[in-house]
Amino acid sequence: NSNNNNNSNSGLQQQPQLQHKNTTGAASTNLTAAAAASMIVDLPPHVGTLDASARAKVEAAMTSHPCGLLVCDALEDDFPILYVNRQFETATGYAASEIVGKNCRFLQFRGPHALERHSLVDGKLVAKMRDDITHGRDFQGTVLNFTRDGTPVMNDLLMCPIFGDTTRPTRVTHYAGIQRFHPAPQHIVDAISRETAAAEATPATNASAAQAQAQAAAAAAAAAA
Repeated sequence: NSNNNNNSNSGLQQQPQLQHKNTTGAASTNLTAAAAASMIVDLPPHVGTLDASARAKVEAAMTSHPCGLLVCDALEDDFPILYVNRQFETATGYAASEIVGKNCRFLQFRGPHALERHSLVDGKLVAKMRDDITHGRDFQGTVLNFTRDGTPVMNDLLMCPIFGDTTRPTRVTHYAGIQRFHPAPQHIVDAISRETAAAEATPATNASAAQAQAQAAAAAAAAAA
């Protein structure tokens, strides 16, 4: 494993499990530079100040559009979430209290009761994201996610490493994730609608077959588009 998974006794691991402390208002359509900066100031100090490069990336991504923001602990197994902002809660339907301490892969599951990543999520893209994070690199890509009520959305995601340990400058201590959510393409929406209809008419034991049918239909629609 890489150094960013090293569970040492660094004081950085003792940071409190922060949730959002500053809000920009769910109805806001424009995020000013001052508002973005205030959100970042509210992050743990080592996230907001010690790594100037990571801070600059987050600020640049968040000053032009309202974005979801989360911070994960890279020193703990499975990168648990430490912080999410109000925009993330509004966009996904998940409250901070539900997800702090969890890995953010739950967004690839269709709702809080799903047991596995949805079959329409691009597995190769997820594997690349995992590899980039494991090796302390930036990741950028558009990933299929689901809101809490199961609605499919596309997530223009940027994950950037934070080097927050001044005694070990190459050590990744956290990851910041910036999300811009937008509607899923129609062929995915249609496939999910068919899946929902099939699940309602199909015994639970056949739910996976219904999902496979939806996946095949979505692939055919995408190929024809």
